[in-house]
Amino acid sequence: MPLELHPNNVSRTAKPSLWIFSGPSVGWLVVGVLAFIASFRLLSLWDVDWWLDLIVSSIPLALITLFVFLTRAKPDSWAIDLLFFKVWQCKSWLYMHGGLDRAPLLWGEAKAPAHPRDFS
Repeated sequence: MPLELHPNNVSRTAKPSLWIFSGPSVGWLVVGVLAFIASFRLLSLWDVDWWLDLIVSSIPLALITLFVFLTRAKPDSWAIDLLFFKVWQCKSWLYMHGGLDRAPLLWGEAKAPAHPRDFS
């Protein structure tokens, strides 16, 4: 009986998961653990008490976990869109209070580049 090959896309559909971290958000878990270890080592180097060191070092991991928990049912671009919207709100607030000369654009119109003959 010869060996039969059956094509499948198992390697293309691999989706790692651990608790609420699944797919690309597993990278956020790695970043959070690295931040925890780095801050724990730094605070230990500065002779901070271990219990305070543990609490302060777990803050980045807790914030990343909260971020993943709040954005797991949203589209992939939701977080970056929210960030751009908040930046626009901040610029609008600065304009309304005299911090900027021009009002910020929420969605900028793309202008065609000027032809060199227009400069002569």
